Amino acid sequence: MMKIISIIITYSIVLFFFNYNRTAFSRVIEENTCIACHKELGGKYVVPVREWENSVHYEANITCEKCHGGDPTSFEYIKNCSKNVHVPKPAEIPFFCGNCHSDARKMRQYNLRTDQLRLYKTSVHGKLLLESGDTNVATCVNCHGSHNILAKTNPMSTVFRLNVPRTCAKCHVNKELMEPYGIPTDQYREYVNSSHGKLLLQKGEKRAPNCADCHGIHGIAPPGIEEVSHVCGNCHAVTARYYSKGPHYSAMQEVGIPRCIDCHNSHYILYPSNALFFGKEKRHCGSCHAIDSGAYKVGQQIVRYIEEAAIEIERAKKMMKSVQRTGIDLSALKNSISRARTHIVEVLPVTHTLSPAEVLNYTNQVKTETLEVEKKANDILKELTTRKRVLKVALVLTHFIMILLFIKKRSLKNK
Repeated sequence: MMKIISIIITYSIVLFFFNYNRTAFSRVIEENTCIACHKELGGKYVVPVREWENSVHYEANITCEKCHGGDPTSFEYIKNCSKNVHVPKPAEIPFFCGNCHSDARKMRQYNLRTDQLRLYKTSVHGKLLLESGDTNVATCVNCHGSHNILAKTNPMSTVFRLNVPRTCAKCHVNKELMEPYGIPTDQYREYVNSSHGKLLLQKGEKRAPNCADCHGIHGIAPPGIEEVSHVCGNCHAVTARYYSKGPHYSAMQEVGIPRCIDCHNSHYILYPSNALFFGKEKRHCGSCHAIDSGAYKVGQQIVRYIEEAAIEIERAKKMMKSVQRTGIDLSALKNSISRARTHIVEVLPVTHTLSPAEVLNYTNQVKTETLEVEKKANDILKELTTRKRVLKVALVLTHFIMILLFIKKRSLKNK
């Protein structure tokens, strides 16, 4: 009897645990066994899961098995991890990501481009990896991350516009990594201190270019000799148009110089000033042209026109200040000065024609506006002077009449 009771109790306990485990197992199966197992293991195994849970793939319901294979409904370690789960090697990664990202049907719903793999194959990185077998170059995961892939619009993303320079710098400041390719490692430092870098990284001006704007995104390559002016011209379209009219462009087509970067540098680009027209320092006119040459004197003439126009603007501003306290409406004067400033800004791209006549055309427009300001200001001052004289005469007459009235009053009182 006791033996039967013991068997019943044992059976009941086994049945209870079996049902409990089956329920728990079913619940985990519904979640995804890859995720459940990695979470259970913890440590380094849970890191990919945590990263994935914050990624765009999580939002799009792209789970582990869709990239790595395996069976998310099975707990069999050998079946799930050892045989079926695939971790791509560097040379496989572009194609690994391209399985989905080159498929127009899959990407259409996310409005994503599908030419990244094709462009990567044409890039410096892609050619070294796929043609030369160099696994030290950047692949998709080096720029985008592996599991923690975020949208490029996310400020935390490695490819967010303001973060791109730092992402490229992860490799390009590494002297040991860049040495075999003969690539300098000061580009990031130079860019950070350049006009472009300060606008983007300090002021958050998203229109300022980052690495990808000049070198390409997936089809990354250094601009060629004939490409530089076009690359810069993507943003500086007006300047590029005037440059194409000048002798520098003709010389560049014949001998390969001067390109934009020969005068303005490549990464350490500063806002240009008239100082570039003077002296023999690197990137200044005198570094290519003799000081007594006709070409150098052309530059001096251009600077003289610009500086004279700038002096005219300052003189006009002083004239306007001299009449500011009058209380008269000065909107017309302010508009003229604003137009003069516009013309002086417009003349900067025109200097790339290296034509004093074209520069003079704009600086003359500056002078026309400043002369208008001076004329209007002088008219206001003359009118004020006339008013003051009339007022003085009126005051003198008033006082004279008051004296006469006082005398008259005294005479009547005496009588």
